[in-house]
Amino acid sequence: SRVNSLYGLAEFGYNSTFYLNLTGRQDWFSVLNPANNSKFYSSVSGSIVFSEFLKNYSWLSFGKLRGSWAQVGSANGVNTYEGNLAYSIDNNPFNGQTLARIANAASPNPTLQPFTVTEKEIGLDLRLFNNKLHLDFAAFDKLTTDQVLSVQLSTSSGFATSKKNLGSLKNQGIETMIEFTPLETSNFSWTTSWNNTYLKTEVLSVGEKSDGSKIEDLLVINFKSTG
Repeated sequence: SRVNSLYGLAEFGYNSTFYLNLTGRQDWFSVLNPANNSKFYSSVSGSIVFSEFLKNYSWLSFGKLRGSWAQVGSANGVNTYEGNLAYSIDNNPFNGQTLARIANAASPNPTLQPFTVTEKEIGLDLRLFNNKLHLDFAAFDKLTTDQVLSVQLSTSSGFATSKKNLGSLKNQGIETMIEFTPLETSNFSWTTSWNNTYLKTEVLSVGEKSDGSKIEDLLVINFKSTG
C-alpha cells in the first residue's frame, strides 16, 4: 500500500496586513483501480491583520480575521489487493482434473475512489491591553463524502459483501479560547486560560434503500467540552 504525491504551496503577504496561502496536492493511491486512484486536493486561506488600521487604539494590541477552505482525502477502508479478483487451487480434483475457484469473499469493486473531506473555517484572534487578554473564536463546517462502506450481497452472487463509496458525514462546531495574564513581572508570570468546544456530528448517508434513495438523517451527536 503506497500513496505517491505531488505538493505545491504559494504564500503571499502585503504590508504586514494581508496574507494569502494557496496549496495543491495530487495523490495516487496504489490500493485503488488505476482508472480511479488519482485525486487532486486544494486549499486557500487568508487573513487580515486589521489592528494595523487601528493603531490609535492603545487597548488593541493585535487583531486578525482569518478564513480558510480546504480539501483532503484518503483511501482508508480499502485494503491491499482488495480490488483484484483472486483465485485458488482446489485440493480436491474432479475426475482427476485440477480445479480452481474464486478466493474472494467480497466482490471487488473497480469503481472505488478516495473519500473527500471539505472543510470551511472562519476565525477571530484578539489580543488586548498589552497582550494581557487573548481571545480566539472559530467556527467550522466539515463535510466528508464518498466514505467506503461494506454492503451485504445476496449469496447467490457468489460473494457475501462488497465495498462502495456510500458514507457521508457532516461536522459543525464552534471553538472559543480565552487567556488572561493577571500578573506578570520580570521574574514571574501567571496565565490562566479557558477553552470550550461545541461539536455537532450528523450522519447524512450510509447507503441506499431498495428504491435507490439514500438512507439519511440517521444520527445526530452533540458534544461539548470545556477546559
